Amino acid sequence: MCGAGHLSAGPKAGRSPFQPWRGRFKAQWISEDLVFLRADSAGWPSPGNVLVVLDTEGAALIDCGFGTDTSLAALDEALQEIGRNLGSIHTVVCTHPHTDHAGALSLLADGRRLLVPAGSRPALDDPTVVADSILPSAVRELVPTLRHFDADAHFRMDCGASALPPGSAVEEIPPGEVFTLGQYSWHAVPTPGHDAHLMCYLEPRSGMLVYSDLLVTKGTAIPWYAPGGGGTAAYRASLDRVAGLSPRLGVSGHGGLLDGPVEVAAAIEATTDRIQQREHRIEAALANGPVSFEDLERLVYPPVVHSVIPWASGVAATHLLEALESGRARAVDGTFVAAQGHST
Repeated sequence: MCGAGHLSAGPKAGRSPFQPWRGRFKAQWISEDLVFLRADSAGWPSPGNVLVVLDTEGAALIDCGFGTDTSLAALDEALQEIGRNLGSIHTVVCTHPHTDHAGALSLLADGRRLLVPAGSRPALDDPTVVADSILPSAVRELVPTLRHFDADAHFRMDCGASALPPGSAVEEIPPGEVFTLGQYSWHAVPTPGHDAHLMCYLEPRSGMLVYSDLLVTKGTAIPWYAPGGGGTAAYRASLDRVAGLSPRLGVSGHGGLLDGPVEVAAAIEATTDRIQQREHRIEAALANGPVSFEDLERLVYPPVVHSVIPWASGVAATHLLEALESGRARAVDGTFVAAQGHST
């Protein structure tokens, strides 16, 4: 997702130790008919990774990256390196509608089979829906500097976000659906939290799990979430659900592969711990409050992250709003404090 937020400050935000994407996908063969295309970068903007499934008819993609000319050219170049090209793509499957993973869908729609998670079609028909889910009004109200930030224009510029062509035929994948790509049967596993419509895909025979932005990835802001994505309870439930599947190979949306059940299990545990640690830090700050929202944000990400990905505020906002809605916290003159009886 664009909200996954690689941490490069880039030219718009000053100096950074991270390097932006250089316009190439690096191909890594998983098997004779599976290729992992990695956008090898710790910089934003950078598209999500792509899994290519080869068959006698050409190629199917799980996720497709940005909808920019540069990203599409990079995808074509990577496909040519493995003996295919853009013209050989017959199917595109999306994990979720964030435009760093699904931005190219509108450019690849013509004449191809398109499969998307159930309920995500409106976001693919209107990129402003994606921008509003990444930076919703509830977050804007907490961060005055973001109230007039044009998130839609931001993602259109960085990710090439554009609507599907009118009349595009799209198949929506419900939870539990099984579909075939090449010789593989993929099971749709609903995993809300990062995004309300995030769907992971498990191939039981190989134990391969395409998990997109679900699991913590070194060099990124993942796990990232915002109000409306399902909340931290849904995120934890998604992690438990995936852990119960015992995946043996993890295909990431950013970063490299998780090769082996131990690595996948460690990433699931690390993601769970990260969410829990954030909650504990924020609850401790509220107990010692009153505290400003800006102070709560710093407990999640350092300021450089916010300077690069303004939507980073969604994480602290999710925790705070859950505390307010549950009665564990209350607002006091523009600041926040643990409610009586909920101090730690």
